[in-house]
Amino acid sequence: MLWILVASVLIIIILIYSKVTISSIITYTPNEQFCLITVSFYRIRLYKKKMNITMENHDAKEIIKDVDFNSFQEVVREGLQLSRKVNPIINTMVQNTYVHKLKWQTSGGTGDASTTGIATGGVWGIKGVVIGVIAEKSNMKCKPIIQVKPHFQYKHFLSTFDCMISIRLGKAMYALLKMTRVLARKEKALI
Repeated sequence: MLWILVASVLIIIILIYSKVTISSIITYTPNEQFCLITVSFYRIRLYKKKMNITMENHDAKEIIKDVDFNSFQEVVREGLQLSRKVNPIINTMVQNTYVHKLKWQTSGGTGDASTTGIATGGVWGIKGVVIGVIAEKSNMKCKPIIQVKPHFQYKHFLSTFDCMISIRLGKAMYALLKMTRVLARKEKALI
């Protein structure tokens, strides 16, 4: 009977200190927008799903189609404003993560060489800020690969974000509990 208790405590301790690896690839092209997420535990794939992130609503679809190389900066700016609102929750989750792979490639053009050059500089700046925040808040174990390829002659936009992170299972559970506590407190304040 004692050996069952010792074995179960040992298994729980091993699980708490085990790492969960999450890989994601987010691709945006005018024709398709998708996210591929893979969750692995001890290199055993537990979950893999390819999600189409194209919006079903016709009005939202038109907004997505309107995102081009010029408006990319505005889209990222709105995303950063949203992240400021949920910053305490994100900080709790991201503090304990380890980034093993980070690759972000963007190519595009506006059809005009001068505006493509300006937009390319803006995209470089935005990517630098986003990568800097990720490096500051999490534990970077790799050198991020960032590419911006301007196409001066034609109008198009393509972006791919490839990332692999890991987090210890015990720290993920702690962050999840802390996050639910913060959300419950905010809901209570709204009532």
